[in-house]
Amino acid sequence: MVRRSLRHLGTAFVLVALFASQETWTLASVTGGLTGTVVDAETSAPIAGAQVTASSPSQTATSTTDAGGHFGFLTLAPDTYTVSVKKSGYQDTSVPGQTVFADTVQTVALRMPKALRTIAHVASAAGGALVKSGTTADVYSINATTAQHTSALAGGGLINQAYSAISTVPGAYVIPNQTGYYATVNIRGGDYDQVGYEFDGVPVNRSFDNYASSSASSLGNAEVQVYTGANPANSEGQGLAGFINQVIKTGTFPGYGEGSLGVGTPAFYHRAAIEVGGSTPDRLFSYYVGIAGLNQSFNYINSNNGSEYQNWLGPVSGIVGGPYGNPFAPGWSLFYGNTGNTYYPLGPINWPNNGSSLGLASLFGRNTVVNFHIGIPHHNDAGRDDIQLLWTDEALKNQFYYSANDFSSPFCGSKGIAVVGGANCMYQVNGETLSTLTGGSIPFGTPLPVTFDNTYTWGCGSSVGKTFSAAGLNAMTGCVKPYGFPNGINVGSPTNPSVIPADARDQSYNDTAITKIQYTKNFGSTAYFRIYGFTFYSDWFLNGPYNTNFCYFFCPLAPDYELNTHTRGISFEFQDQLNEQNLLSVTGGFTTARIVRDNNGFYNLGGEGSFANIVNASDPYGGYCYNPAANPKDPKTVVNCNGNKFALSPNFNVGSVGNTCPIPGKPQDGSACTYMVSENGLNGTYSGTIPNFYSASITDQYRPTDRWLITAGVRLDSFGFVGQNTTVPPLGGSAEARAFWFNAYNLDNCVDNRTGSPFANPTPAAACPTGSHAANVQNTPANFTYDIYQPRIAGTYTSNPNDVFRFSYGRYTEAPNTAFEQYNTRQEDLADYIGSHFLQFGRNSPGYPIQPPTSINYDISWEHHFKNTDWSFKLTPFLRQTQNQIQQFFLIP
Repeated sequence: MVRRSLRHLGTAFVLVALFASQETWTLASVTGGLTGTVVDAETSAPIAGAQVTASSPSQTATSTTDAGGHFGFLTLAPDTYTVSVKKSGYQDTSVPGQTVFADTVQTVALRMPKALRTIAHVASAAGGALVKSGTTADVYSINATTAQHTSALAGGGLINQAYSAISTVPGAYVIPNQTGYYATVNIRGGDYDQVGYEFDGVPVNRSFDNYASSSASSLGNAEVQVYTGANPANSEGQGLAGFINQVIKTGTFPGYGEGSLGVGTPAFYHRAAIEVGGSTPDRLFSYYVGIAGLNQSFNYINSNNGSEYQNWLGPVSGIVGGPYGNPFAPGWSLFYGNTGNTYYPLGPINWPNNGSSLGLASLFGRNTVVNFHIGIPHHNDAGRDDIQLLWTDEALKNQFYYSANDFSSPFCGSKGIAVVGGANCMYQVNGETLSTLTGGSIPFGTPLPVTFDNTYTWGCGSSVGKTFSAAGLNAMTGCVKPYGFPNGINVGSPTNPSVIPADARDQSYNDTAITKIQYTKNFGSTAYFRIYGFTFYSDWFLNGPYNTNFCYFFCPLAPDYELNTHTRGISFEFQDQLNEQNLLSVTGGFTTARIVRDNNGFYNLGGEGSFANIVNASDPYGGYCYNPAANPKDPKTVVNCNGNKFALSPNFNVGSVGNTCPIPGKPQDGSACTYMVSENGLNGTYSGTIPNFYSASITDQYRPTDRWLITAGVRLDSFGFVGQNTTVPPLGGSAEARAFWFNAYNLDNCVDNRTGSPFANPTPAAACPTGSHAANVQNTPANFTYDIYQPRIAGTYTSNPNDVFRFSYGRYTEAPNTAFEQYNTRQEDLADYIGSHFLQFGRNSPGYPIQPPTSINYDISWEHHFKNTDWSFKLTPFLRQTQNQIQQFFLIP
């Protein structure tokens, strides 16, 4: 590592010019506050007119005490400050080690001895000390130096992320040896999705599923804050169990530059990073720029991925068996069905289930952070306003041990034989052979010739939902188009399918880009108004061609999953030190997002394309379908529509349907038959619900005495969701066809009152059997709003400099996952999806009000420092009571 002071701005402006051509600019970091009183050391009388200075490498600020001896700095950059005070007739006094946290206001008391008196000594606490008397929050701060020294604690896969620093915090648990872009963090026993995350004040919890969609890169971190209880009411990233905020570095004077290079073996690793920062002497302009690139590979068990061990020593990988010997992974067996004899083979070792990543083989990361501050001096006083610009961009590519080469070696190991087209091995577990796959065997080490199955779609979108004669439909055979695998694997032709390259690993992509612009207006040293706006783009793309029809032991990825989120928000905060005892804070904010989640299910269609049904020509959308195999001259039987659709595959040729399709009880509609194109071949779940979130809070920090500090306030969160128009399928579907499928489902199904299970009614026109009722699946709008008020109170009592007691009580909430508020599908037949997934549990429409989870948190602590030592301890019992907690598990395992 090389460090070099940059005392000239020329280098800085060159770097600025280099970045001027890149994407969008954003804003700067969050600030904190430092307030206190200056009193006579003997009489405790307040000292007015004393000059107080708070200085750190990031910032220096000066204030003067008022008649009550009070001073305040409300917009300080997070750092560790030395607070010094001067006054004629008194000895100069200073208190070092005062750590300022973002979004919080610390308090400090300074006692000044009279001049010519001897000062005994001043005890200072380290920035990360457990004993903190100036805040009511149970907050831990890990600075950049500490984070660097603890970078490997969460495992080598997270060595360049903030998760290792988080793992050092009491009450925060990071599951060891995770890899990839997102790691599971549990704070005080809370679930992974009950933690709020911010990146320099920007909320980065993805509204779709409440994942922290930032990778928590360590690049540019000035500090990582972890709240394990009473997170501030004014924070944007709210959670039930805790709150994490990454605060980004700012420039200092004199400037600095740092370069680092990391190289690792035997698993390949290299990383290069450059960070520079600086400011003008008057700090009216400061800058920080960080750039990093990372390539890392992962081995498990040992450098050979444990391939020399027998397969049965490995972790559970999936299910093998079933009535036809077909192997399925546990999650996917729910789709295909799980009947007959099944086995759970223990193998291959190099695929561990370690949380967020299954068998991650390699990681490629690129990251840039740019942070500017521009000061605007006041004309009528010594203060200044501040404009902050922050931009960060990160791109990650994750590759998995899932390719033909990986299957053949070390997939089978010394005891296994690969099977052509099956990607399976013949295992022996306790002397029993677990292999029922068909196909000839090939020698160990030979790549498997895997092909991507052809699927087809209807290329004439405007004709979906329309009716045709046999001749008219046969004239449209050219509308059946091959559907190529997205992102590079093309189908070619029906007789020449594509071969997936033997070394093409399934992979996922994660990209984030944050821009933020912030303006802070200071009113002297006792009040400020801050407003900022931000944009936050994130995506999560899964590309797994092997998982399309090759999902055997387990599926680390969905074959083609696309989730991208464009989040925009605005927030303001006003703080005013009303008097020596009261610090008032008022905040408000609005956040919205445009979400597209497309879980492409084309692999469900196999060789089929779009579908057609035979219907009555006068009422084609009434839900009545007719048997396509009956003699055209005979009256056709009313049948279940979903079970009697037929595929419009390449070169299809349909026969005449005649005039024998009467609707029972409706002779006025006649009996003319016709074909209707009822599906275009697209398949999969789709989401585009819009979240609109509003928030407001008011808080008073009250200091009745030097020993007591009380914070009381209330926060309001309003979570609104605007559902999609599900009457029309996404991606150019047909409203007529969707209405047809809802009518057909309600005609063709009844619900058993005893079990709640839908079943096919053999005579749709007749009444439902005794003990059952009509299904009645509806296509209703899904617009929901939830208002949650959250009172909060916290306090700190400083018995002496070595003993601090803290308590807090508060109600906390977080938005329910946008994904749960409404469901939609790419296929026209949304009704069958609702009926098969939700109807038996009482949900009969695409939208359903999922209430926000809330928690009541009680927290107390005792912090003690042993005199004349570096030892201290903190005892923190807590209680959390949660309502409307959202759990995900299989209702029908």
